Amino acid sequence: MAKLKLRTGALMPSEVEGFSVQMQKQWARDFALPFPVWPHQSWFNLDLIEVKDKHCRR
Repeated sequence: MAKLKLRTGALMPSEVEGFSVQMQKQWARDFALPFPVWPHQSWFNLDLIEVKDKHCRR
């Protein structure tokens, strides 16, 4: 992942260490949860603009 970001210029060589630490923390959080944290399949049928309008008004 870091190699791709380096090749595309999205990451500077000086940022690799910080990026690696950040990704390790994210993966530890995402994959250590005792329950799935993915959207329910039915969520993909919702109209995005309608959902955003509804929730942004609060």
